[in-house]
Amino acid sequence: MNVGSESPEGLKVLDRVRPESNDGRAHGERTVVFLDLVGAQNLQASPEFLNALGTAINTELQLISSWPGASGIDFRSLWFSDNLGASAPSAGMVSKGGRSGKDRAFDLVAWYAGSIQARFLVDHRLASRGGIAIGDCFHDGTVFFGPALVDAYTIESRVAVVPRLLLHPSAQGCVEGSPVPVREDPDGKGPYLDFLRIGLPDGDQARTVYLAGARAAIVAGPATIDQAHPKRDGQLASWQWLASYFDAVLAELSVELVEPIGAIGAPW
Repeated sequence: MNVGSESPEGLKVLDRVRPESNDGRAHGERTVVFLDLVGAQNLQASPEFLNALGTAINTELQLISSWPGASGIDFRSLWFSDNLGASAPSAGMVSKGGRSGKDRAFDLVAWYAGSIQARFLVDHRLASRGGIAIGDCFHDGTVFFGPALVDAYTIESRVAVVPRLLLHPSAQGCVEGSPVPVREDPDGKGPYLDFLRIGLPDGDQARTVYLAGARAAIVAGPATIDQAHPKRDGQLASWQWLASYFDAVLAELSVELVEPIGAIGAPW
């Protein structure tokens, strides 16, 4: 048995690392989103999926750079596997129009997350769910850590259930007066991002194309479920929820050239 008694040639032996000083690292109040692409596990080896990730991220980051007052703000995002984590500091946003720095950090992160949700559904036929929280978090180029991230993840993994991005109680106080649209379901789980409205383009023709793309993605969704999967009923419920959500938004927008989806049944 090789117990590593001799160092491999060319490699240095490091002394036991002493605890580092924090080098200025500290938690600060940030708005944090955790988002999970639902059912994307089967796409991990797909170059199309990888390119879809890259395209969506680059597009949204370009749009973030044009967000009023966001120039120079420490907005950070990180994709790992089929999950997104992103955050912005309350202290980095200048109060404006009656919105505090905390409020405006929420607006920025929520708008970004809702845009990602819409783009993945309409352009790539991928559903997603998540959570947004506000609280202590440290986020730099290598470390993303803190109670607010845990809160956002917990909301996504234990409460959201269907493809919606729920607001943790810590973030709900920022909703009033926000330009980011939210809505609620009768199940009492709290407000979630109205992502179809967040991603809605200007102009009647562009809106028709956008909503038709969302409709096509939702209608096609149940056929992508692995019928042998033990959680297939839950996956079907996610597409059924999306159909109900889509029909509600469509009715509110009065877009006549796109048909509602109605009830979706199981393909098995």
